[in-house]
Amino acid sequence: MADRTSIMDSFNKPTRLNIKGPIKGTLLSPSFTADLSELILFNEYKSQKFLLVFERISEDTYTFKHKINIPKKYTIKTGKLSNDGLNYYLSLEHRKTNPKIYLLTRDNVKDKFDKLVPISNITINAKSDRNHQPYFSNNGKFVVFTRSAENEWKHNEIFIGQIDIINESAVEITKESEKVDNLIDLTIYPNPSSDFVSI
Repeated sequence: MADRTSIMDSFNKPTRLNIKGPIKGTLLSPSFTADLSELILFNEYKSQKFLLVFERISEDTYTFKHKINIPKKYTIKTGKLSNDGLNYYLSLEHRKTNPKIYLLTRDNVKDKFDKLVPISNITINAKSDRNHQPYFSNNGKFVVFTRSAENEWKHNEIFIGQIDIINESAVEITKESEKVDNLIDLTIYPNPSSDFVSI
């Protein structure tokens, strides 16, 4: 984390954050509440992807709080917290369709995110494109996001769109275990084999 006194100044030397918890794999796309009391990270370990919530316990230390439950038919992509911390905008892939931009909501910053709302805007969520990494303006009316072709980034571009309507139909989030799944590294021998291998 690095700070500065104004937007005209350079950032100070960054301080490395201590992230504590039962975490494996890569941590990406940090997103903080305005008071820095809460941190959301995208966690990828092998083929598994999570959104993890951490709480601040000291100036440079965050500890694991819980994971955000996403319905099982969705594949999680990266996202960003709104300025007030009540919304988390993210990209999700649903049943092998192109990723679209969704909205996670909660009534209070002390609560857990409990509603997943699709954004009804065919221009932003174009069916023929993969829509990623949304970042919304403070008033929630404008979004900047990236768009790519199928499985490649040759035409990776940044777009800005205007939100007119947020779909009121929400996808309920199931109350699953708050623990991060136990992830075990397995090595199987012989590799390769000369016949079928049963596990």
